[in-house]
This record gives sequence, C-alpha cells and structure tokens, in this order.
Amino acid sequence: MINRPIRIAIWVIALLGVLSVFTFIFPSLMGWILSLLTFSAIFEYKGHRFRHTVQSFNDVLESVARHGGDVTSVAVSFSRKGPLSGRCYEFARRLMMGQEPLEAAARARVPLQLSTAVALQGGMQQADDGEAISTDLTRTDLIHGNLDQSLDRYRREVGSSVNGVGRNLYLFITVLVALLVTSFLEVFVRPTIVQLLEEFEIGDPKYIEFLTTTPISLAFVAMAAFFLVIRPVLRRGRIGKLKLPRWIPESSTVARNQSQLLHGLADAVDSGWPIGRALTVAHVIAIDPGQRNRLQQAMEWIEQGKTPGQAIAQAGWIDNADVPWIDGAAPSRITSILRMIGDRNLRDSMIRRGWINSILFPVCIFTLAALVGTYAVGFMQALMELINYGAIQ
Repeated sequence: MINRPIRIAIWVIALLGVLSVFTFIFPSLMGWILSLLTFSAIFEYKGHRFRHTVQSFNDVLESVARHGGDVTSVAVSFSRKGPLSGRCYEFARRLMMGQEPLEAAARARVPLQLSTAVALQGGMQQADDGEAISTDLTRTDLIHGNLDQSLDRYRREVGSSVNGVGRNLYLFITVLVALLVTSFLEVFVRPTIVQLLEEFEIGDPKYIEFLTTTPISLAFVAMAAFFLVIRPVLRRGRIGKLKLPRWIPESSTVARNQSQLLHGLADAVDSGWPIGRALTVAHVIAIDPGQRNRLQQAMEWIEQGKTPGQAIAQAGWIDNADVPWIDGAAPSRITSILRMIGDRNLRDSMIRRGWINSILFPVCIFTLAALVGTYAVGFMQALMELINYGAIQ
C-alpha cells in the first residue's frame, strides 16, 4: 500500500497536470470550468469516501462499546487504512496512554457521533442499581427493535443520494457531449458551409444564425454553476448564518447530520443524561465549526433559562411546533419524540429532493433537446440547400 505522503504527492501532480492542460494547451473559459469541475469531482469522491468511513467507524465503535469490548482495537484497525487512518492512530495512541475516550477522541479530532459518545461513556451503567437491569433490557430491546427500521432508513437515504448523483451526472455528461460535438462542427464544418452558401448565393441567413454553440455553452456554464456554487450551499444548509427556507431541498448530508444528532440526544436521555449534558458532550466531540457554534449557542440558551426544546428549536434541529411535545414530557417519551423527529426530517428532506428533481430533470432534458434541436435544424437546412443546389446544377 502506498503511504500517505506519496498518495498526496500523486494527487497534487495529477491536479496540476489537469490544470496545466486546460491552462496552457487548451486555454479557454471552458477549459477552466472543466478543470474546476474535475477538482470538484475529486473532492466530492473523497468526501463521500470520508463520510462512509466515518459512518462505518461509528457503527463499529458504538457496537463494541455497548457490549463492553476493546475500543482500542477498533481504533487500531481503522488506523491501518482509509481516510481516518491518521486520526485513529492518534486516538489509539492516546487510549493506550490511559486517556479518557472522549477526551482522546476530541484531541485526535476523531469524528464521533453523539450516540457513539454516549456508548463510550457507559451511560447505561450510570443508572441506579435498582433500575440497571430493566434499563439495560429496555435499551437492548430498543436497539434490536429499531435495527430493521434503521437499515431501511439507511437504504432509502443511500438510494435517494445515488439516484440524485446519477441524474446530475447524466445531465452533465449529456451537456458536455453536446457541447463538444457542436464545438467540433463550429470549428471545422460551419466555416466551409457558410463559405459555400455565400459563394453560391443560396440559403436563408437566418438558418446560419442557428449554427452557434452559445446557447449550449450557457447551459454548460449553468450546470457548472450548480455543481460549484449551489450544491455547496445546499450541503451546508445555510448562507453564512442565514438558514435556507424549508421548501429548498437541503442535501442528504445536512439532513443526516441533524437526524444523527437527534438520535444521539435520544440515546443520551435514554441513558439518564439531561439534554444540557448531552449538548455539552456533543460540543466537545464536534469537529465541524458550524456545528460547534450551534451547540455552543444551544448551551448558552439553556443557561439563560430557556427550555431544552426551545434551545434545540432555535438551533434549527427541530420545528417550533415540536417544542411543546418535548418540554415537560417524560424521559421515555422524549426519546421517542426525538427519534421520530429525526426520522421525519430525514424523510421530508428526501421527499423534497425527490419532487424538485422530478420537476427539474425533465425541464433540463427538454431544454437541452430544444437547444440541440435548434442547432440540428440550422445545420440540416444548410446541407439541404447545398444538396438542392447541386441537384439543380
């Protein structure tokens, strides 16, 4: 296996090679856009790989911690290969030195989920002795009872994400191929046709105006703007500190992170933690600056006298209509509500992305078909004029 410095050097050389091709060999605006899209695709792939590894790491670590296994061995296993190898190596080293798991994870910047942190803290053992056995059995039944639902939710989320990526990739490749074909005709074929039509004084000039790649180039630029500008905004779910309206479909990453946090809060309450303590632990292990800021604000709101439901709602993780259901409810009821809200938000996000994709995808296809069809009409009309002229002569 190639070590990390060599892999980084190979990636840097490859990126510089792509950039130099479109900068020095084929210098153009489209070349720059293609190079930016190439970089975006590479980072998108690495992001998907990182998120998948993070999810696998948390699933394994939580399962091992729930059953009292060796957490250090999990960190050592993930330190051998993958995007988390360096962080897990540091995590394992700190655990071997006797450092507390959550502190070691925070210092090593290991992306722990709140449910995993609750399992590492051994929250179930902190219950009263008289309730320890019944609570543990309840937790075990809950895990096994929700396992199939969690797997189905994960499959639906992955399927929705794959379908969205497939549609976007199909549109991008289609626009790119149309642009390349029309550009070839624009450079090598159109001048000859125009010259023949002018020499023979035949044809309608309006058909010649159809032989331009400008509309398809604009469609390509719009597609590139979507990948380079709009998608990153949707992935964050915010523009600066301004949260996007609910009717705008947020990315699966934002919805999944919110759902994981709510499920983690439910696990913490299920383990006997107050929500304020759960938010403090989530703040300690958070590595995303935006997530850390929202967790910090939620803790400050609770310290100022607001209820946990109001603080979570102001942070944007639940709706204001859900606050009365959480405040004043029994702990067992709170856990069910938080899990239900997390699943609902994830489902609503997939539904919103589904309906907007169902509208935009056909519109984009028909628009592209109209642009290519207009070019084809002008091209074929010019050829027919030349053919008819030759037949008459």
